[in-house]
Amino acid sequence: MFKGGRVSLAASLVVAGMIGLTGCGGGCDNPVITEKTISGVAIDGYLHRATVNFQGVSTETNETGGWTLTYTPNANESQIVTVEGGTDTGTGEPFEGILKAPIEDTGETVVTPITTLVAAKVEKGEPKEEAIQAVATAMGVSPDIITQDPIKQLEEGNSEAATVIKQSLMIQKMAELFAKATNDEVSA
Repeated sequence: MFKGGRVSLAASLVVAGMIGLTGCGGGCDNPVITEKTISGVAIDGYLHRATVNFQGVSTETNETGGWTLTYTPNANESQIVTVEGGTDTGTGEPFEGILKAPIEDTGETVVTPITTLVAAKVEKGEPKEEAIQAVATAMGVSPDIITQDPIKQLEEGNSEAATVIKQSLMIQKMAELFAKATNDEVSA
């Protein structure tokens, strides 16, 4: 193959062809699988030591409700994050409900009683942006605040945040009362 320090043209073509086949750029049965990382915050008051689940992977929240999760994307699985358990750092009481939110492709996924309403609409087939708009309209707030940390927004002076926090508390209390009345799990 080597003649005078040169690689033959045939050998070069074989090696180039093999490199092209191992790259598997879209036409092979074993595509390269890359992991993704999402992060967010769980809020009914910040939830500490709550369990966050997404596509079969789970993690626990920190003292400010924050979490980060690395997973292998699967388009056939739910795009909804669930949070349950933990302690409401605002009251010191155990959180006995289940909160949900559609994941955010960029930025932080905020999980609250309000995003649980959005998630319910998405789980029924409504596009995420339409679900956010519908919930925001029903609450009388802008869609932007629905997917933001309402406690942080209140601290930053956003007047709509107080409405979101009040309505979140009402939704959660109603869900708890309903669950107690029906001996069911709380979801909101």
